[in-house]
Amino acid sequence: MNDEIRMTNDESNPKVRVTNVRNIPRHPRFRHSSFDHSNFIRHSSFEFRHSRRAFTLIEVLAAIGVIAMVLPVAMYGLSVASDAATLARHRTQATVLAQTKLDELLATQDFTDLSGDFGDDYPDYKWTIEFNNWDTPDGNFSSNTQQLDVIVSWTQRNRTHEATLSTLLYESSTSSDDGGLLQ
Repeated sequence: MNDEIRMTNDESNPKVRVTNVRNIPRHPRFRHSSFDHSNFIRHSSFEFRHSRRAFTLIEVLAAIGVIAMVLPVAMYGLSVASDAATLARHRTQATVLAQTKLDELLATQDFTDLSGDFGDDYPDYKWTIEFNNWDTPDGNFSSNTQQLDVIVSWTQRNRTHEATLSTLLYESSTSSDDGGLLQ
């Protein structure tokens, strides 16, 4: 009975038990002589069950923690980018509207209305015009040249934004059909 392995099967415990393990070859991982092979065989199913790859609870919690820290920063970045894109779109639209209004004013030479809106097509935008005396680059005041500013404003997130286009108007000394204003 020294050279054979005797196994018993207990119905309450369906695992196979090894009672004598003299001639079982040693596992190459455990070559030292103090290793008890009976424990290795008895618990080999336990070792196999834990050798499968899976995430531990700590790894899952760490991943959730990292996501919880990174997600708000990423969402804030997307919000800032979205606001910048909206502002750029409004600014471009306001510049186009200001150019259109400036062209209309120069073509009609009608400067009686100093403010207004763009109707139902662009309800968020308002325009105003301002006349300023223009100083020449050498610092002298020119009495017959004025600066015409067309200011288009809009409100975004309770904040007013503006786009301004300017041109110079020269008032001739002779009276003509155009009221004496030239561009």
